[in-house]
Amino acid sequence: MPLTMLERRVRVTIRCLVYDLGISLPGPETDLGGTDHPVVEEVRRIAPTSPDGQKRIQAIEHPPVFRVRHGRWRGATWVEEVPGLVWLLAAALREEGSGDDAFEVFEGLHVAGTLLPTEEDRLRDRLEEITRFVAEVRRDATEGLAEARRRPGQEIAWILADRVQVLIFLTRGEGYDELWLAVPLRDLPGAVLGERLHNAIFVTFEEAAGAAEWEHRDRSEWPTRRLQWFETAHLYLYLAEN
Repeated sequence: MPLTMLERRVRVTIRCLVYDLGISLPGPETDLGGTDHPVVEEVRRIAPTSPDGQKRIQAIEHPPVFRVRHGRWRGATWVEEVPGLVWLLAAALREEGSGDDAFEVFEGLHVAGTLLPTEEDRLRDRLEEITRFVAEVRRDATEGLAEARRRPGQEIAWILADRVQVLIFLTRGEGYDELWLAVPLRDLPGAVLGERLHNAIFVTFEEAAGAAEWEHRDRSEWPTRRLQWFETAHLYLYLAEN
């Protein structure tokens, strides 16, 4: 079943961004699908229903690649239903007096095997996801820590990045505070976080708390109860605030 409007994302291949659009590759905090360029904006507009209403580039048999246009710009798009991506594979300006030159360029890229997304494009997408996720977790972790400091000795369920619910428990000590953090293996919608995102939460909390030491703790050691099998706990030790 095709994904819904809210689930579709637009991606631009690195080759297309740099060589076709003439845009330098930005840092991972920038979503390539949000690039400020007319042809990319047009892809974002049609993404929810793509490829409906688009003409197929007949010279490319597989996968099905479709035309997009904005002014003199012509583009080639491909819908990757899983994981729900609409790719801008290539873009070119139509030369005066010719309506097909850009599509000959696209066909040439296909024949050369350089039209479709590469492993570098996949890695870039994952890097962007982790970068955005960590930034949102850092913001929410700071707020969660502040709440835990206001309510020592109480278990707090805190949502990070609108995606993951963690448990926080803080105890006061002599000059040091103990911060317990439990992170599930799945997010709220039920998707597996993966090792990178799972570890990123622990590291971000460690940085936010200014932890001097940390250690992994068994589920049975959680202060208020035994954790569920899908929850992993760390204990952080850090200087108490005056």
